Amino acid sequence: LAHSIALREAWRSTSNVFPFGGNASRCDASEPQLVAASGSSYSSALWFRFEGAAGDRMPSTRPSRRACGTQYAGWLDGRHPDAGDGPVIRTVYFASYWPGGSLRRHNDGSQSVQVCSCSYDGGASTTRLYRLPVVQYCDSAYCGTNDPLPPFPPPPPPSPLPPPPPSPPPSPPLFPPPPSPQP
Repeated sequence: LAHSIALREAWRSTSNVFPFGGNASRCDASEPQLVAASGSSYSSALWFRFEGAAGDRMPSTRPSRRACGTQYAGWLDGRHPDAGDGPVIRTVYFASYWPGGSLRRHNDGSQSVQVCSCSYDGGASTTRLYRLPVVQYCDSAYCGTNDPLPPFPPPPPPSPLPPPPPSPPPSPPLFPPPPSPQP
């Protein structure tokens, strides 16, 4: 935790939606944003964590239109690892919307990030850490949320047992049956 940087800004929260016509779009590509000092890929990026008014993790579903104080709201595609699992690589997409409200994804600005779920208090809580590279385009920013994690998909049902092998054909009698009496 000592080597990670806290992202605490309230504007990062998915519940922060800036008004239409407002020009308050934030950008993680330039100062004074802390992510702007990070590397350009996850392997050279700094570790960050969400806390306080920003939330406690990155959302794993697409935020609503104009959320997170930015035009292109960054969200994690895929589930967060469990505490104790090793770090995993995920993709962050930056969602935007066409005029009129239909979704478009800012795919060319997507980022590979590294995600780790750690517990520093014997499992009482989980801190999620993210290696976040600087975003490629302005008006893009990483979002945070306090919403509950979506449920994990149920495990697949067990495979059915294979059918038993077919029964062998009946064996012929060892001795032919006696002839039937003739009338």
